Amino acid sequence: MRSAATGRVAVTKINDTSPNIMAFEYLIHSYLYYRMDESIVPDEVYDKLCVDLIEVLPLVDKHWRQWLTIGNLAAGTGFNIHNYPDEVRNEALKRLDEHRRNRTDVPYADRGVSVDPEKLYKDLSILDVPFLRGLAVDYSMFLSGAHRRMALEVVSKLLTDKGFIN
Repeated sequence: MRSAATGRVAVTKINDTSPNIMAFEYLIHSYLYYRMDESIVPDEVYDKLCVDLIEVLPLVDKHWRQWLTIGNLAAGTGFNIHNYPDEVRNEALKRLDEHRRNRTDVPYADRGVSVDPEKLYKDLSILDVPFLRGLAVDYSMFLSGAHRRMALEVVSKLLTDKGFIN
């Protein structure tokens, strides 16, 4: 659901559901953040989900509990979770794809937009080196997949061509 005021996709309240759904949501967002370096919900939403999940942990089915620990939930982390179940990985990838397609806050967001490396090189070649270095950081934060790699390669080539990288 998109907010008319901001144009952004509204975040659903993922903690207003059953204990098993809460566990599933926790695993999805842990997978996205800790394994894919992506976040599609604000930290506050994830933190509240962890706190709420502690309260209902005894009600969570055994299937999901094997990935949940009081320590992780109390710390608001899923960093040391390994071997996520297939249904979590699949749903996480599906949601990430949907999130990327709906993003409106980044000009070159991975929404199926084609980015021409030669045009990007030409457009960026007028910029000074400190700005280019900052741009590389921005690209790594906002772009994903092939667009991220291509943009970083273009910025690296520009820095090399300007003699700042060997």
